[in-house]
Amino acid sequence: MIIGLDDVSFGYSEHPLFDGLRLTVPEGVTAVMGPNGAGKSTLLSIMIGWLKPSRGRVEWFGTAVSGFDRRQRAQVVGMVSTDAALPFAYSVRDYVLLGRGPHIASLAQPTATDEEHAVRAMEEVGITALAERSVQELSSGEQQLAQIARCIAQNPRIILMDEPAGHLDPANSRRLSSLMHALAQRGVNIVFTSHDPLFSKANAAHAILIRRGGLFCAGLCDQVITADNLTALYEVPFRDIPDGARTLPVFDL
Repeated sequence: MIIGLDDVSFGYSEHPLFDGLRLTVPEGVTAVMGPNGAGKSTLLSIMIGWLKPSRGRVEWFGTAVSGFDRRQRAQVVGMVSTDAALPFAYSVRDYVLLGRGPHIASLAQPTATDEEHAVRAMEEVGITALAERSVQELSSGEQQLAQIARCIAQNPRIILMDEPAGHLDPANSRRLSSLMHALAQRGVNIVFTSHDPLFSKANAAHAILIRRGGLFCAGLCDQVITADNLTALYEVPFRDIPDGARTLPVFDL
C-alpha cells in the first residue's frame, strides 16, 4: 500500500463529497475516474495533505501524513495539477529546477547534480527546446509538460497527476504514456485522474471509480473500467468493443 484513507470525510460548506471513505492505493499506476463534481481533484489534494479531512486518517506507506514535515512530504509525494499558479516569469529551466527544492538545504544553491536532474527531466518530457522560454509564454499543453518535468526532477516516490493529458495533443499524450510506463519501471508510483477510459486502461494497472459521497468501486483496471460500470457511474451508455485480447469501453453515441 502506498496511500491509505481510513474513514475519511470531507466536504465544502453544505456540500459533502466523501463520507467515511475507506480506500487503499496499491503500488504501481492507478487511474481515478468519476463524473464532474465527484471530487477527483479534491481526493488528490487530500492524498497529498493539502486538504485536511474533517474526519479520518490519511497514510503514506503506513505512516500518517501528519508524521511528515514539509520537506519530507515533498520528498515522498509530488503533484501535477490542472491549475498550477505561475506568478513569475521563470525560464522553463529554472521552473523545472524548482522541483529540486526538497533536496536543497535552506539558503543553499542548486548543485551540479540538481542541474543534471532538471536537464534530464526536460529531456524525458521532450521540452529541452523550451528551456530558455518563460513559462508564462507557453501554451497550456507546454505548461503541463513543464509541470510534469518539474515533478520528475523532484524525484518523489509517488506522483499524483490531475488530468495530466487534459491539455496535450495526441503526440504528447503518447509521449506521456511512454513516460508514465518508464517511471513505473523505475519504481515510481503514479495516481492520475482522467475522464478518458481508453487513456486510463492504457496506462494503469488499477482503477478507482468515485461518485459524490464516496467510492463506486476499485480494483484491477480491466475489472473496474468496464462498459457496465461506466454506464452506471456516468449515467450515459457505454459499450465494450474488442481490441485483440482485451475489450475497450467506448461512449455510445
